[in-house]
Amino acid sequence: MSDTAAKIAALEAAIAAKDVENQRLREQIAALGEQIRRLVRGRFAPTSEKMIHDQGQQSLDLGAAGPPAEIATTDQSDAPRLPKARRKPRRRRLAEAHPDLQVVERIIDLPAHQRFDADGTPLVAMGREVTDLIATDLPRVYIKRLVRIRYGRGDTGEKIVTAPLPARISPRGMLDDSTIHRIVVAKFEDCLPLYRQERIFARWGIHLPRSLLMDNVGAWVDVMTPIADAIRAQILSERVVHADDSVMRMLDPTLKRRCRTTNLWALTAGGQVAYQWTPDRTHARAPEVLRDFTGFLVRDEWQGWTSALDGNRVVHVGCNAHARRPFAEFQAIDAEAAAMVERYARLYAVEHDAAASGLAGPLLWEHRRALRQERSRPIMDEIRANAQRLQRAATPASTIGRGAAYIVTHWRNLTRFLDDGRLPPDNNLAENVLRQVAVLRKNCLFLGSPDGGRWAAVALTILRSCRLQGLDHERYLADVTSLLLADPDSAAQLTPAAYAHRLRATAAA
Repeated sequence: MSDTAAKIAALEAAIAAKDVENQRLREQIAALGEQIRRLVRGRFAPTSEKMIHDQGQQSLDLGAAGPPAEIATTDQSDAPRLPKARRKPRRRRLAEAHPDLQVVERIIDLPAHQRFDADGTPLVAMGREVTDLIATDLPRVYIKRLVRIRYGRGDTGEKIVTAPLPARISPRGMLDDSTIHRIVVAKFEDCLPLYRQERIFARWGIHLPRSLLMDNVGAWVDVMTPIADAIRAQILSERVVHADDSVMRMLDPTLKRRCRTTNLWALTAGGQVAYQWTPDRTHARAPEVLRDFTGFLVRDEWQGWTSALDGNRVVHVGCNAHARRPFAEFQAIDAEAAAMVERYARLYAVEHDAAASGLAGPLLWEHRRALRQERSRPIMDEIRANAQRLQRAATPASTIGRGAAYIVTHWRNLTRFLDDGRLPPDNNLAENVLRQVAVLRKNCLFLGSPDGGRWAAVALTILRSCRLQGLDHERYLADVTSLLLADPDSAAQLTPAAYAHRLRATAAA
């Protein structure tokens, strides 16, 4: 009897082990199938996250041996019909479209011997044909000579007085503030590393060593840091703030790979953005970045925000763009993913309708909240129900399974925007301001030192805020630098938002 029981126990254990192994193999097959679908999508399907309207080709049978070309085929009969294109308006002349540009005319005339008809009759001018082109020339580089008159007693030659030199970014340097501004804008806005700028200046016949350019960038940062600090303070005083971060490599000769991973944080609100560099991305950095912020924090679901900022002073708002992304990745080859993307499209259509209402301020917030309660909440309930179903049906390790689990797990944060018209449905605003960092990272490869991280944070804070306010970077810098040098305590009145507000007020007066 005991032998029989032992055999039964052994068989049950073997069956249990086989069940575990079979489950592992099923998950592995599902994961491999997902990899195949991902590769097929990358090869044949659109790569953007825009919704694909054709639902006829959005499923892929891995057991079928049909040609992959079927996946990318669009059935034109099922595609939505686009409205007939309107006639394009008359194209304005470039001089009308760009009234600030100087017009330099070049007359192209017929030679004198060609101004006769075949019978010898002279031809007379009867009009002009004008072709406008945008032309460029080398930037105007010149020597700015500051001449100060010395005064003194004519009889004794004593009491010599001279007007003081104007305050400059680099008092002992050879570069004017305008040149330094151009170098900084080229490096951090146009993402041109200093070694490339050195070559550009050399083509213009000017020898400016890279070390000189770097010293002047550092001097610029030292002068402009109060404005960057004022921008950060103004952002943290807002009620709703978006937050995100991105990695940047920093040169470190002590490491085997010669580089370490550092972090650049972005906070944006009120039409400005503040960046902060830190040498790592530990959870302890979250309170350091947000300081004493109180309000709504729109962010991704990084645990650092949650663990370090639990409390009543910060209310977390989730990002539906993150929730949508796994399904958008597979919408071309998976019908369930395509259906989820379509639900999000209807959700964002509500946001579009609210923005098109023409309202502003509290009236817009209340109108948006009412629309969300009426139209968005049922859509979000539908999204949740389908996410719960997919979470049970899909393999947990699959992209669809993880996407469904993300929605279910973070449901409270993802739906917080429904009850407050001030809150956005996603964190795209913060993600967009980090696009510049990605381009800078690609062109500059790595930071040279911790000072480089601090310089990048200050420069990006000011220049990106200028872009958000629609300001000309160099014109703004030229206007505020002398004022800041004269009164460093005036930084709060010189931020891009404050400067743009004064420009708008002056234009409206």
